[in-house]
Amino acid sequence: MVFADSTLGKSGRDRLLATAIISWLFVSPLQIREHVDNLYVGIVVFVFLGAIFFAGLVLIPIGVYLSKLQISKGLGEQSFDRKAALRRIAWRWTKRLPKS
Repeated sequence: MVFADSTLGKSGRDRLLATAIISWLFVSPLQIREHVDNLYVGIVVFVFLGAIFFAGLVLIPIGVYLSKLQISKGLGEQSFDRKAALRRIAWRWTKRLPKS
């Protein structure tokens, strides 16, 4: 994926979207069961979470665009090192192994 290399795309996808979705999952059951003392708190929370969610959605295409610009300028070109790639793959797989 192109936006996997962009810091802006990563922050939009990983941090903002995940934060908004996870927060919404914890807040929405309280709103559905109506266990909230002040109804205005729900309005503020959902507007705030919506703003975070849509900010994350906006940052993803911006990150894709910036990555494409970087690639087209030649700044994204890197020489392929087979040994380094194999080491990275081996390191990632060893992290996933169950610990005994």
